[in-house]
Amino acid sequence: MKPVIVGMNNPYSVDPKYALYPHPTVSAGHRLFEMLRAAGNRMNIKVTPLKYVDAFDRINLLNETKWDPAKAKSLSPAVLAYLKGRTVVLCGKSSANILGMQKVDFGTTPKFDTYWDFSYYVIPHPSGLCREYNDPATVRSVGDLLLELYVRS
Repeated sequence: MKPVIVGMNNPYSVDPKYALYPHPTVSAGHRLFEMLRAAGNRMNIKVTPLKYVDAFDRINLLNETKWDPAKAKSLSPAVLAYLKGRTVVLCGKSSANILGMQKVDFGTTPKFDTYWDFSYYVIPHPSGLCREYNDPATVRSVGDLLLELYVRS
């Protein structure tokens, strides 16, 4: 089963197929793709936008252009049911908090939710506003994590 990347919402489209999509170039999905592509380049693995889209299931907590935490929280049981048994990458602590995860610290060590039966990672949100990505080590570690999941998918 493909790993799942979970974002908050897509300010560019309400269509779920464009959740964390690698276009436009200013999007969170494009930033994730670029980190994955850079990690792939370090390992001589060619990653294209199409391969990124095919390798991961990508969803947002909310299929709306405006973020509404209360609405996202009300939809979280359906999202959690979808994630059951999967490997999940949560984009940002807000996503992890909305889903009720107990461990929301950033890291590339998997955590496990025993109630919903899935392993998950929490990465800094790739919105372009997150200062965590000013650190090249963060960019590299997120890219390496995505590459590890990409290769396994």
